[in-house]
Amino acid sequence: MHANAKRGRVCFRTWSFLFVTCLCLVAVVIAPQAASAQTAAGTSIGNQASATYTDSSSVSRTATSNVVTTIVQQVASLTLTANGA
Repeated sequence: MHANAKRGRVCFRTWSFLFVTCLCLVAVVIAPQAASAQTAAGTSIGNQASATYTDSSSVSRTATSNVVTTIVQQVASLTLTANGA
């Protein structure tokens, strides 16, 4: 095996390791922020789906669902802390 090929393989492994490490660090930083993003109680959330398709006669058609609305309900929560914290 040539020295350049071996060096290239080691360099690729090093960069791969650094990339995965950085990706993990970003996930650790972002995950708590995403978990704490909460929708306030009483918020109305609506959704309606639609699809456009072409039928066997080559006519473009659109199908739309009914609007679905839900209200976010308040739920009990608690926070655990260590003794003396």
